[in-house]
Amino acid sequence: MFEDLFLSLGDTGVGLFLAASTPSFAAVQSFHLLGLALLGGSAFVTNLTVLRVVFRKAEPARIAASLFPLFLTGLATMVVSGVLLVSAGPLKYWLNPLFGPKLLVLLFAVIAQLLLYPVLLRWKVQKTTLLSKLIAAASILIWIVVAVIGRWVGLI
Repeated sequence: MFEDLFLSLGDTGVGLFLAASTPSFAAVQSFHLLGLALLGGSAFVTNLTVLRVVFRKAEPARIAASLFPLFLTGLATMVVSGVLLVSAGPLKYWLNPLFGPKLLVLLFAVIAQLLLYPVLLRWKVQKTTLLSKLIAAASILIWIVVAVIGRWVGLI
């Protein structure tokens, strides 16, 4: 059932158009990468702030709050453009052994980041806790895995 729904994306007007238009597919792929830059960039800066690697004198809660809209924008951009990319060649992605793991790791990365924001926003001062540092460190590692697997998906 899920396979049929997934593969039916290729029969949509958008899917057929993108499959036939290399420039349009490339444009959507560019938006996908821009979304990744916003999503991953905002996550990395937030996590590195929590770990006191960057913006050492800034309040982590303030940095997190200011970057959260960029995180959400990047996430929305990636989801929409990702569905469009899959619609241009659903069989390619369905048969790719790394596509499912990439989505699963991406889900974990987003969840880790979303768990970090409430932990940070409870404090309006400069301190971080062991919990926030552990989440930030785990989040960075998960985002690196997302990037590596995501690149491998494109090569297979």
